[in-house]
Amino acid sequence: MTDEKRGVTLQEINEQELALNIQVLQEQGRILASNVERLSMYLQELAASRATLEGMQSLKKGDEILVPIGASSFIRARIDDIEKVIVGVGSNVSMDKTLGDAAASMQERMNLVESKIKESQDAYIKVAQKLDVFTAEAQRRVQSISQ
Repeated sequence: MTDEKRGVTLQEINEQELALNIQVLQEQGRILASNVERLSMYLQELAASRATLEGMQSLKKGDEILVPIGASSFIRARIDDIEKVIVGVGSNVSMDKTLGDAAASMQERMNLVESKIKESQDAYIKVAQKLDVFTAEAQRRVQSISQ
């Protein structure tokens, strides 16, 4: 295997460079795993928002709902406007949208997040495979030294 940046084979890398490469790959793996976790949590939030928007389509003006305020606590509220909802569009900006448009927007965002999760998972797999190769080489060198 060669180091793509320098065209150096794995056997030509000294032990210090090998250890550094292993540390870098481990950190990249941690970052990618963390990204997947954060994106997955955001995807769950989007799915819950979309489900709520879809559920609101059966409500009518004056219906009572429970609004979560955190820590498993709710307040009672009445529906005043069933035509429009306020939806975040990014960078702390929100706008009025119809229920249908809001649900479609959530689905688009879900699709984008799912593709980002897939990209991060694919990158993680590549990093893990490279880490396995470097770790195996390090183990081989340790064994050859101890013999």
